[in-house]
Amino acid sequence: MKFFWAFYGAYNVIAGNLLGDVLSYSRLFGLGLTTAVLGLVVNEMVFMSKGIPFAGYIIAVLLFIFGHLANLGINLLGGYVHTSRLQYLEFFTKFFEGGGRPFSPLKEPRQYTYLKPE
Repeated sequence: MKFFWAFYGAYNVIAGNLLGDVLSYSRLFGLGLTTAVLGLVVNEMVFMSKGIPFAGYIIAVLLFIFGHLANLGINLLGGYVHTSRLQYLEFFTKFFEGGGRPFSPLKEPRQYTYLKPE
């Protein structure tokens, strides 16, 4: 079994730590890239809408404000969700040891209830 555990330990270091960290940072890089692309798309829509006669500048200002606010809101939520995922799924699995009693929110504890057979 020591032979097996030696290979398993090497696999765990490579696949569990090294590959997991690279993939996590690649995902965060993708989120940053998506933010930049969404900002460029909103700016392009603003420049295109300025050419509309009469109401073009009003539409451009509204698109600029609401487009960039929506992009900011999506990325604030994404930043929270992805850092929480890193914290709870990747960090806790390395150090957290479960204990206590099982969580069962819909189960009513019945210590002193007796049921009569019919």
